[in-house]
Amino acid sequence: MANSEGTIAPASSLDISRANAAHARTVDSLRPAPVAGTVKAISVKHQNSRAENISEMRNTETAISEALNRLRAHAKTPKNLSFRLDQVADRWMVTVRDESSGKVVREVPGDAVLKVSHNIESLKGILFDQVL
Repeated sequence: MANSEGTIAPASSLDISRANAAHARTVDSLRPAPVAGTVKAISVKHQNSRAENISEMRNTETAISEALNRLRAHAKTPKNLSFRLDQVADRWMVTVRDESSGKVVREVPGDAVLKVSHNIESLKGILFDQVL
């Protein structure tokens, strides 16, 4: 505590005991709660919980597989659409063709975007010293 002269006076025993009590409450709040039960009981409980999680994961995987199969059965890709992955740009390309003539009607992304992307890829070693 500071007195009227601005010097620090020694703390009273009441101030010290209050500070210690506050510190003890803080330390006690950070301690983990005790675990009830024996090591064997806890181990069995953990194994049962793990088995339930694995079973639930398998059920979810089965449900997702069934949903994907239903989607594949209903979602047929039209013959005038094609999808491919551009290896240089690492982007998906969609090509729309005229069904009667087979000519390309539209490509997404367009040629200009793809060329810019390829040019940027080729300049990576020149512009930058390292990969982030």
